[in-house]
Formats: sequence, structure tokens, C-alpha cells
Amino acid sequence: MASPTAQPPLRFVTQTRNGLELFGCQPAGAVEKVREISEASGSSFVVFSPCGSLVACADKSDSAVLLLRCSDGSVVHQLPSAKATSAAFSPRSTTVVTWRRDTRADFDEPNMAVFATASGALLASFVQKRWPALFWSPDEALCLRAMSSSIYVVDGRNLLQNPPQSMLEERVSGLSVSLGSPPCVAVLTTSKQGKPGSVRIYELGQLHQEPKLAQDITRVDSADLLWNRQGTTLLVHSKTDVDTTGRSYYGNSSLFLLDLPSKQVWHVKMGQGERVHDVVWSPVGTEFVAVYGEMPGNKATLFSQHGEVVFQFPTAARNTVSWSPDGRLLLIAGFGNLNGEMNVWNREKLSSRGNQGRIGQMGDSSVTSFSWSPDSRSILTSVCAPRMQVDNRAVLWKHNGTVLHKADYDALFLAEFAPVPAQRFQPRDYSPTPMGHSTVTIGAKAATKAPVYRSAYSNSSISDAIKSYKSSSTSSFVGRTAACGS
Repeated sequence: MASPTAQPPLRFVTQTRNGLELFGCQPAGAVEKVREISEASGSSFVVFSPCGSLVACADKSDSAVLLLRCSDGSVVHQLPSAKATSAAFSPRSTTVVTWRRDTRADFDEPNMAVFATASGALLASFVQKRWPALFWSPDEALCLRAMSSSIYVVDGRNLLQNPPQSMLEERVSGLSVSLGSPPCVAVLTTSKQGKPGSVRIYELGQLHQEPKLAQDITRVDSADLLWNRQGTTLLVHSKTDVDTTGRSYYGNSSLFLLDLPSKQVWHVKMGQGERVHDVVWSPVGTEFVAVYGEMPGNKATLFSQHGEVVFQFPTAARNTVSWSPDGRLLLIAGFGNLNGEMNVWNREKLSSRGNQGRIGQMGDSSVTSFSWSPDSRSILTSVCAPRMQVDNRAVLWKHNGTVLHKADYDALFLAEFAPVPAQRFQPRDYSPTPMGHSTVTIGAKAATKAPVYRSAYSNSSISDAIKSYKSSSTSSFVGRTAACGS
């Protein structure tokens, strides 16, 4: 009999005052510390490569950026990039970009550098005011650079190409590159001086041509630009800072779908004035989930890629939604100011009969970040500084609600799984909730009645904070929004 295919090793990292801690996680849930990495103490960023084999962080002297192996924590390269404040990898992990914030108005020394991950060689350096700055196509054949008042595309293997292949002379507020073929880029311009904002989609190498699809938005101060996996449909979560109707002190939001094959735009219908707290595509790319409405009984709805309602989850106080990497499980939670209740749903088991598809229920109060395991079978939650100065901890949960590992810290700054492509794992049946199992709640005592009302803005801030953290520290800029700030 042939032996079953070996599963790739799972690794997660925590960051404390003493540096990084690298942990191994066995399929059965056993956790062991692989290594402590004191050389990385004090780093303002910890970024994984998309392939999951490398992690980038600043060294403790802040004089260089370290490239470490995720397998054992050993140093691969020490890159000469002093006082770096951010880093990112290209989609295929062949290059790493480091950036140092410089607030001087007239600085002229390069503050952004691009290195080859294989050799550690410097490939290019630039004076760059905006971050993030470089956006590769999935195959790295093309690279878009965002400047203060323009964006342009060059050969992905020759970042110094002059003149560029294509250019758009306009200041944009956000960008997102699709995973499709050919790759496209969505460009956001916000409302200004009474003029409407817009979202336009261009083929990545054809910025000088007319957009493939465009949508004006009467009022928009910011937006999340979310591509589905196929790169055929863009989900736009537009936001305003002020609600002119007076219904809310904290602005409003709406959802649009821009579909390239049909050249159609759909407005996703929700209740009037119901603010969106979180929205995310399924990794499969044919449906998405939005959490919206007023606390404490807001809504979570599964929509088709055309904005049609597929399933309505029970109402509850929550502000966060996340799919497992394989797209089979769904986490819906109330983090931040809410009581930390988490529910795990099996997409294949959803039905009109209430909670039939729910396979896990647990609670962890004051959670500031979370991370799915690459094999989609566990969730790592954490309470981190500086958002929370007390009760810092990391908890590893099995999908059915049982606790696999818990560690308390005087100060914890990060806890996150290293990525591994989901297709490297064999599908397995999910474990049922153990007989007689009662819901485990860590931290503050679970609420026995409906929580006190807080504004939609304050309760969705944790979702925004988690997305902001992942946006600033995630490995690659492909397929997600990057706000182009100065």
C-alpha cells in the first residue's frame, strides 16, 4: 500500500521584546519551539514571502534587513538597508523590496531598494515618497511603480527601464493588481472639490489606452479594491468619512461589483445606511461574504459573484469574516470591542436550517489579529501590543473549537502562520465537535446578554486595523488594495 503523501511542515512566528520565536505545528496539533531569533528584536516589520520559505525583518541594530529561512530561522542574507520601516516580496518571491520612511520634503538619497532573494544582490534603488510602490503581475513579467503624481509600468526584470512601457499621469488614491491573464490593475481616485471619484480598470501594460471598465462614485474618501481569484470581477468597498444624511456620525459605505466579461456594474443591495464592517472573496473566487449592519444584531451574508444572496447567517455581534485558505471553512467573529465570539462554518454544509453548517464555536476577548493555518484546520488568535498593553497571548484553536496551544506574554507584537500554498495539502474530513464539549472562552467572561451598543465605526475598527496591518506587512501586493499614501 502506498504511503500517504507527506504534509508540508507548518510554522508560525511570534514577536516579543527579545526577538522572534519560530514554532513548528504538527498535524495533530502539537506545538514545539524551533528557534529563538534574538537578532530580530525591535523590528518594526515581519514579512513572509508568498512561497512561505523566507521571512524578512530588521536586525536589532536597525542597520540591515535580515532574510531568514522559515524552516529553521537561520539567516540567508543580511541586506544593507539601514532603518528600513517596511518590506514586501514579489509574487514569486524572487525579489524583496525594502523602504525607509523619510519625512523631509527635499530628500534626494535612495530610500527604497530591491534585492534578489537568491543572491542578496542589489538590483535597483530609488528615491520613493509613496509606499507601497511596486506592484508586479503574477508572473513578474511586468511591474507597476506608483509615484506622487503618476503611475507607470516597466519590464518586471528591468525596473530601471526608461522610457517605461506605459504611463498614466495622474495621482491615484489606491491600486490593486489582478491575478488574471492578462493581468489588470484597478485604479481608485477619490472625490475632491465636489467632483465624483471613480474606479477604472486597465490592462496592466496598457495604461495609456482607454479603461476596460469604469464606474463613477458620487462620494468616496477611500475604498478596498478586491479582485476575485480569476481576475474577472472586482469588488469595490467604497467608504465616506461623513454621512451627509445624518444617520451616522461615522460615515457610510457601499459595495459595487465590476464584472469584466459582461462589462456590467452591479450595486450590492443592503439595508439603507447599513455600514459594511468587513467583506472578503472566497479563495474559490465565485462568491463573497459581507458583514454589515448595526450592532449588536448585525448581518453576515454569502453573496454570489453577481451580488445575489446565497445564504444568510444568523444575526449576531460580529465585525470580522475570513475564509480558510482552501475555501472550505469560514470564520465569522466579533473582535476588538466585541466579546470575541468566533463561529466556524463549513461552506459545504450550509443550509436553510439555521446552524447546521456550524462546526466550531469558541471565544477569545480583545483579539487584535488572527491567522489561519495553511492546511485550513486551525486558527491562531493573538492579543498584541501596542493596541493592548495587558493580557497579551497567542492561542491556537482547532477548527472545531478546542484549544491546541496557549501562551501568555508580557509583551507580544505579532503571531502569524507562515504561508504554504493550499494545493500542497490533501483534503481531509473535518473533526466534529467532541461530545459534551462546551464552548471555550478565553479572557473576559462571555457576555450573558446582548452587549451594550457601540457605533458601527468603533466596532469595525478592529477589522480595519487587522486589514491595515496585513496590508503593511503582507508578502506581496498582487490581488489586494494598496492605499497610495505619501
